[in-house]
Amino acid sequence: MRPAAACAAGVALIAALLGGGTAAWAASFQVELIHPQSDDQGRYTGLAQVTNATLFGVVAPAAGVKSVTVNDRPAQLFASELAPFGAADSQALEFRATVELGPKSKITIAVLGRDGSTQRVVLEPAGEAVVTRLRELVKLHPDSARDRCRLGGALRDGGKLEEAVDEFRGSLEQNMSCVNTRVSLGVALVGLGRPEEALKEFALATDAVPDYAMAWLNLGLVHARFTRNSAEAVRCFRRYLELEPSSTIADKIRRYVEAHG
Repeated sequence: MRPAAACAAGVALIAALLGGGTAAWAASFQVELIHPQSDDQGRYTGLAQVTNATLFGVVAPAAGVKSVTVNDRPAQLFASELAPFGAADSQALEFRATVELGPKSKITIAVLGRDGSTQRVVLEPAGEAVVTRLRELVKLHPDSARDRCRLGGALRDGGKLEEAVDEFRGSLEQNMSCVNTRVSLGVALVGLGRPEEALKEFALATDAVPDYAMAWLNLGLVHARFTRNSAEAVRCFRRYLELEPSSTIADKIRRYVEAHG
């Protein structure tokens, strides 16, 4: 599966890896947070208020990972084509966990290796600093679709949805095959009250990658909430449940399917 939201950010998060209480640059794993968006300085965009948030991220290399926890909550793991900087895409895992976060909450991501070792990434909330840093990275790497996607994610998290849409579209111009970016664009369009445009993006994502669970989920949500086409929503949700039957929101989706199927 691919991450649902934006492409990952952060080349120097290794600097935040803690081993025995000291920073460890030569770490076995690389970790990046996708939503809320992180930068390469050990910071993430933060949240405006206390809420239960579903976090998305990636860790690599996948072969050595036994489990991941986020603020002591176990995360679900999925195969991912995205990976932290410096890691091959084919070696990455996506992790997802729902935790309570507030505007000043730190995020601790702990990776348990198959060899028994544990490494931790501690992220600090700093929304504007993250956006500023990612703008710098886009200037440094103007041809990087990933960096534009990362910036789009940070802008989206900060409520700057029009700018986020521009960055996501720019990223897609550079790499049309990144369905993660396409879904991120769709999410931003929903936030702007443009569900018809979002519907097209989610549909293109499912056409391009039929086993992309989060695209099916978002497509179903637009039908359920905006088009009021419950039959189409049920079709999308059933496909999502086939792909991720044990996700953290699977029970809620099943209840919708049972009520409208």
